[in-house]
Amino acid sequence: MALTNKIIKGSDLMLFKDGQSIAHASNHTLNITPEVSEISSKDTGLWTMSEVTKIGWNVTAEHLYVQSAFEDMFKLGVVDGDKFQVYFGLKKGYKGGSDYNSSYSYNVTEDGAWTPDTNTYMLCGYVLIDSIDISAQAGDNATFSVSMTGVGPLSLGYYTAN
Repeated sequence: MALTNKIIKGSDLMLFKDGQSIAHASNHTLNITPEVSEISSKDTGLWTMSEVTKIGWNVTAEHLYVQSAFEDMFKLGVVDGDKFQVYFGLKKGYKGGSDYNSSYSYNVTEDGAWTPDTNTYMLCGYVLIDSIDISAQAGDNATFSVSMTGVGPLSLGYYTAN
């Protein structure tokens, strides 16, 4: 399905691991940071020349603190410490998509997690968790944030089950 020029709502763009949305998220941020190096020489005259020499990327995700979700992220980041694959893209049944259904239960797993839209491009790569922060302010919902660093390339393609 080709995407149109519709504006995507933030609640429809999600982070997925193993075909499910991750941990009661309230916010996701994906940063892509090309490193640009100057390659000027006497031959380039007054104008500087540059090229991309490296590309780094990272993901931050903020979540409502749900014990099982936090334990899953803690295990991934602290106990296992292994890289894992994530997808960043549209959830199945996103508002504006051809399979949109206002009944959220139509688009979620048995555990209540959203599933990825397999008909639209997603960004995909492997990450390592490099920090987990917990916030528990009196009177507010407890939350936790996870920062993940990209390991290797970030690619654009369709979701595929591992």
